[in-house]
Amino acid sequence: NEVNAGEIPLTQSYRGRGVLLGINDSGIDFNHPDFKDSTGHTRVKWLWDMVLNDSINAPMPYDYGQEFSGQQIDSGFDSAHTGEDQYGHGTYVTGIAAGNGSAVGHFQGVAPEADLIVVHYNFNAQDSIPRVYHAVEYIFDKAQQMGMPCVINASLGNYNGSHDGSDLESQYISNLLNQQSGRVLVAACGDIGTNYPFHVGRN
Repeated sequence: NEVNAGEIPLTQSYRGRGVLLGINDSGIDFNHPDFKDSTGHTRVKWLWDMVLNDSINAPMPYDYGQEFSGQQIDSGFDSAHTGEDQYGHGTYVTGIAAGNGSAVGHFQGVAPEADLIVVHYNFNAQDSIPRVYHAVEYIFDKAQQMGMPCVINASLGNYNGSHDGSDLESQYISNLLNQQSGRVLVAACGDIGTNYPFHVGRN
């Protein structure tokens, strides 16, 4: 709240305006009022659903899943995407990150004025790790095309990889982050719940 309001010692309000927020998760309920602007248009500029059957609108060069622009979302061309996977986890996360409170008039997220780009990650895919960096590359490429700084949130909940940044996938993502300024990747820590008991607990 203090950051959104620009309270001292900040010199201005920070609400996410002019920033592209990427969500790599289980999709989104794009019909939710919190993800629309004051004119009723979607704040989701691009949506890549990795789970939908491959079609002619699969994004290049990845050539799988289906991609929808904000205009197509507003026109109803993306009705096959529901955002219901993983019990709506992606919608929940996006609300925390960028909900604008339109649904009930309050409960805004961290960056309620940010534009959104969403990747519906396929948690059941056999090639799950390449899809992580495909999503990161896709989002950063879109941000570059739009001329916007970009923050990506990935609350995916797995413990794949080397854990020390030495695996090729981690190096690839690091290179994407270092290619230009204005890129940030935020990943959940310990986001897989009871499958891996790495959490502190006491009776």
